[in-house]
Amino acid sequence: NIIFRESVSDLTELYNNARVFIAPHQYGSGIQYKVSQSFSLGIPTVMSTITASAFGITEDNQIGCVGEDAIAMRDCILDLNTKEKLWNQVRENQISFIRRTHNRSGAAKVFRRAIESNLKKIKDARLGGDLHKMEHGLVTTKITEATEPCPEGEKYYGIKYPDVKEAVEKGIFESNFFHFYNHGRFEGRRYLCFEYQSYIDSPTEPCPEGEEAYGERYAGVKEAVLDGRFESMFSHYTLFGKKEGKEYFCLDKEVSISEPCPEGERSYAKRYPDVKEAVAVGHFKSMLAHYKLFGKDEGKEYSCVDIEPSINDGPTEPCPEGEVAYGETYPGVKEAVAAGIFENMFAHY
Repeated sequence: NIIFRESVSDLTELYNNARVFIAPHQYGSGIQYKVSQSFSLGIPTVMSTITASAFGITEDNQIGCVGEDAIAMRDCILDLNTKEKLWNQVRENQISFIRRTHNRSGAAKVFRRAIESNLKKIKDARLGGDLHKMEHGLVTTKITEATEPCPEGEKYYGIKYPDVKEAVEKGIFESNFFHFYNHGRFEGRRYLCFEYQSYIDSPTEPCPEGEEAYGERYAGVKEAVLDGRFESMFSHYTLFGKKEGKEYFCLDKEVSISEPCPEGERSYAKRYPDVKEAVAVGHFKSMLAHYKLFGKDEGKEYSCVDIEPSINDGPTEPCPEGEVAYGETYPGVKEAVAAGIFENMFAHY
C-alpha cells in the first residue's frame, strides 16, 4: 500500500486526503519545513526524535506523536489512525503550537533580537577601535575612527555618502564629521583623515600606505601575497578587489595649497636645506613658491599637516613615510636594504 509519487506541483490534494503525516528523519538539522506545513494544515504528524527536537517537542506533550525507534513509530501511526479522540487532540495541539511559534510577529522578534545583539557587538568593537575580535566574520576591518574633522575626511565622506552631503548643504547637519560621529560610525560608515590634504581613491600604481592598509583590512589577501599568489596588494585590488567593492587608497602628494603654511615651510626647509638657503637669499619668496615652480616636478613634498612631533620624538617602529624619506635622503642605505644587508630603512636607523 505504498505509492511513490514523482514530483508534485501542488501538494494540496495530497494533504487533504491524508489522515496522518509521517516524518521519519534519521538525520538532519534545523526545522523541517514540511513538518511545519503539516502542523499548520491540521494533519496529525508522526515524527522521529531528531525531528521533534528541532521544534523543541518532547514525547509527552502530545504535539504530534514522537517515536524514538521503529516500534514506537509504528505504534504512533496505528494510534493516530484508529483513535479519534487522540487524533483530534494532537491536531488541535499542533495548530496551537504552530500559531504560537510560527506567527509573523514572533518571527520578527527573533530577527530583531539577533540583529540587535550583533549590532551591539559591532558598536562595542568599533568604539573599542579593534574589529578583528568580531565573531562570525561580520566585520573584519580594523578602523581607527577620526576624533575631529579634517578637510580630506569632509571631502571623502561627502563623495562617498551624497545623502549626507545634501543634508549638510541644507543645514540639517553641521558637517560631515558631525553626522559621522553621531550617526555614521554606528551605521558602518567611514570617515578617513590622512596626513595629506587629499587622496587618490582609484590609484593606478601601488603605494606604501595602500599596501599596508589593504593587507591589514583583508587578511586573506595578505596571506595570498605572502604565499606568492599575488605580486602585491595592488595586484589583487586591480584583478579582483575593485570588482568586489574593496578599497585601496593612496595619499595624494600633489596637494593643492594656495598660501604658505608654517608647518609646510618648516618641514620643507628641514628636508631640503638647499631650498632653505635659496629662500634666505631671496631666490624664492617662500618654500611653497619653490615647490610649485620646481619641487613638485622633482618629487618633493609640501604638506600643511604638522608632522614635526612624530619626527622629533624618534619613532619606535617603521612607517611608510619614514622608509620613503630615509631611502631618498640616504641612497647608500637604500641600496643596502635592496641587497638584503638591512631588513628595512628603520633597521639601519
